Amino acid sequence: MNRSLDLALYINVTREELIKRLTHRRTCRNCGAVYHLDYDPPEKEVICDKCGGKLIQRSDDKEEVVKERLKINSSNLEKLIDFYDQENKLAEVNSDAGIEEVFEKIDEIVKEKVL
Repeated sequence: MNRSLDLALYINVTREELIKRLTHRRTCRNCGAVYHLDYDPPEKEVICDKCGGKLIQRSDDKEEVVKERLKINSSNLEKLIDFYDQENKLAEVNSDAGIEEVFEKIDEIVKEKVL
């Protein structure tokens, strides 16, 4: 693509939290709306608030699949982190904080390093 990269943003999250975030996600079969059972639950557990469609767990969000994906991706992630860190282009954000706090930190980093 012949573009340079100014910033690599690493949103750091524990493995356990990442598994929880992915395995608790539900998607509407009809309209594609996405919910999270802990952070953004629907009013009724298996019914979409927007269209009344059935909420499903995607096959790639099942715990055993998520754990396998994380295992496969971990070595690639480490290589990318090392590469961009050596290039002085890596910024890390701890995502264990709340959504607003993480957004503010990312916004701050982008304004400082890119804009």
